[in-house]
Amino acid sequence: MSNGSNDKPVIISGSTNIKVAEQISKILECDLFPIKIEKFANGEIGVLLEKTVRGSRAFVVQTSVTGNVNDNLIETGLIADALKRAACKSWYLIQLIYPYERQDRRENDKEKNRPKRRPVSARFVADFYEKLCGFSGVVTIHLHSEQIEGFFDKAYIENISAIPLLTGHLQEIGVLNNGKKVSFAGPDIGAVKMIADISEFLDYDYVIIDKRRTGPGKSKVMKVIGDVAGRIVVIGDDQIDGGGTIISAADKLFEMGALEVYVICTQFVGSGNAVKNLLNSKITKIITTDTIPNDLILKHPEKFTVLPIAPLMTDVITRIFNNRSLQEAVAHKINSTAN
Repeated sequence: MSNGSNDKPVIISGSTNIKVAEQISKILECDLFPIKIEKFANGEIGVLLEKTVRGSRAFVVQTSVTGNVNDNLIETGLIADALKRAACKSWYLIQLIYPYERQDRRENDKEKNRPKRRPVSARFVADFYEKLCGFSGVVTIHLHSEQIEGFFDKAYIENISAIPLLTGHLQEIGVLNNGKKVSFAGPDIGAVKMIADISEFLDYDYVIIDKRRTGPGKSKVMKVIGDVAGRIVVIGDDQIDGGGTIISAADKLFEMGALEVYVICTQFVGSGNAVKNLLNSKITKIITTDTIPNDLILKHPEKFTVLPIAPLMTDVITRIFNNRSLQEAVAHKINSTAN
């Protein structure tokens, strides 16, 4: 089958997570679309589509790699512009982690009692994808803030949950459904809804970890609301960045009598000394996905488990391409996890 054919989606990989794009193409039994991406001496990025995409529906697979977020964003825009000028019928973005998603509002300046003079960066990215890049739709994994969905006017955004994948692995390794007392924990107020939904569906208790932010990337665990003594505790969150909050939370849980502490997170950013610090922590296991490539954590399976996101993304791409409900895919994943 040629990549210009209309009977299957065209899968195009940016430079950020080629492994996931290759896995998606393999599952779909089609070749990864040939594209040349280069960086010139002055820092500019060059993009060349090496085959025709005329009349095709293309899916661009990208993520945001720490330290290169802005280059990744511009690269995505250049790929989209190339698709438009090559007469592609429609193009969609599989953005495995949404850039600038933690800058989703203008926080108040408490000292001056007014909003800080900051941009709403997540809205800027939405406008970039929709109005400049011309994407028909954006698929992302576990938005840090659901309000970002409202930043899109014409293009649709699909916020896919990896929670069934993560909790399913907990069942496979015997943490859940084996008679042990287990509680789920949200590391901050923002994660409480996610943890409450998991706990309600799987019929487990949950506790709240009261975290206060003390500066950019810095926070302090104040107290734990709920009973963890004699229990296995699973901390759940969308991202781990520097790892300091998760380690502090785990220490607090052990101090209160927790037997083991597991961590599940959709995206492992791993800034600074995060990996080293987590390896030296008391946490039993950190379970994440490969939305962000990180070869270092793959070298430490005793502490990290990395689950492939490609099967879920392939299901989503296939359903979009065939105009089928995505809710069916999510429901199927959840039901499979519950069994």
